[in-house]
Amino acid sequence: MKTLKRTIPLLCLATLAWSSPAFAQNQTVPFKLYITELWQLDVDQDIGIGVIGDFYAKVTINGVEHDNKQGGDGACNDESSTGLIVPLQLFKNFKKIPECQVSTPWVFSQQVPAGQPVHVRIQIFDTDTLFDDEADLKVGAGDAINIDVNPFSGTWTGDITSPQNCSRPGLNLGGNNANVCWQAGFDTDDDGFSTHGKSSGWTRTTTA
Repeated sequence: MKTLKRTIPLLCLATLAWSSPAFAQNQTVPFKLYITELWQLDVDQDIGIGVIGDFYAKVTINGVEHDNKQGGDGACNDESSTGLIVPLQLFKNFKKIPECQVSTPWVFSQQVPAGQPVHVRIQIFDTDTLFDDEADLKVGAGDAINIDVNPFSGTWTGDITSPQNCSRPGLNLGGNNANVCWQAGFDTDDDGFSTHGKSSGWTRTTTA
């Protein structure tokens, strides 16, 4: 009986030691990517359809795609033929032009493994009849922004390194260019707000 009594606590400790790492690996937290600002930088973005681009965002988080396309239209939609002066700011935080019907900032959320970096790909598209044109978001090769977000600091590295959070801060015009700005963070206390965003003054969030 003495041997049995000693064996049971040892088995319990072994079980806990074995299961704890697996339990930690299965923990997830809500990750949020906010598109906080969008600029059109090409006056010829939407010739013959409307001078303001019918923009929407596609955000890929750890390989899973999300977008805020509204049926066949963009989150911003324009069919006017009036003149356009660029650079044009379509929205910044909660302020937007009337052609952008979707609430801003644009927010994309996904559960991600706790304590692990998150890979994010940001793309902006202009909805057209035959195919959607991808906006050129960065200087140099490629159009999309690829970043990796640190799970502890909320900072990012990649095509753009924080604290920079806009793809074309110089607003260089033409070439299907657009400027997109963002914030990223982990809602570790699951209250609907980014933990890192709250430290930066964020007080409101909207789902895309």
